[in-house]
Amino acid sequence: MVYVALQVLLCHEYKKMVAEKVEKIKTKLWLGTVLYYSGAKNPNNLDKRIYELEHGNTKNYISQSRIWYRYEKAEDIPRLNTVERINKILPNTAYYFNHPFWAILSYDSYSFLDINRLISNLDPCIMGRILYIEEIGGSILKRAPTTKKLLHEIEASNSLDVLMVTFLLYSEAIDQNDSKRYLILNFAEKYIKKLQRSPELRFTQNIVFEFILNY
Repeated sequence: MVYVALQVLLCHEYKKMVAEKVEKIKTKLWLGTVLYYSGAKNPNNLDKRIYELEHGNTKNYISQSRIWYRYEKAEDIPRLNTVERINKILPNTAYYFNHPFWAILSYDSYSFLDINRLISNLDPCIMGRILYIEEIGGSILKRAPTTKKLLHEIEASNSLDVLMVTFLLYSEAIDQNDSKRYLILNFAEKYIKKLQRSPELRFTQNIVFEFILNY
């Protein structure tokens, strides 16, 4: 009984550690998109730039804190109201912070309801291709005419949508010991490297991509 309790505790602590790491990684990615869409060069002048975009000028600007620098280091995690406020100034930035993809990285198993809830948040053009999911075990792999075709069809969609489906596919392939896992892994590696070169993520730290790639 003591051994089982210890194992449960260790599992809980490990999941907590992973969840905290994911929070830091998504903060770094979000900050990178805020830098890009704001036109700021670095976090040091981002506070002033946000003020200018929000008020139209910097006439009455007074530096409040080093919060953006702390976001860069992931020493602080932005609150949801902060993410939404910035999204009103810089549309599309909240997408990168609130996306259900991060939930995929935070947990190692999913129920039928979990999968359907996560998929319901995807872009319609992706959701439509995997709409008839009945269970996590095998359904996506079996329903797609070929995994390669599905990945090709969704590649032009929103970046985190693509990564989320790719990770779900890979998880299934691993569970089933399906040889398609190598094809999926190869796609993921190429796609993540492609994201590194995308304009909206060019200010994102390399550690973000490395974490996702090595997950």
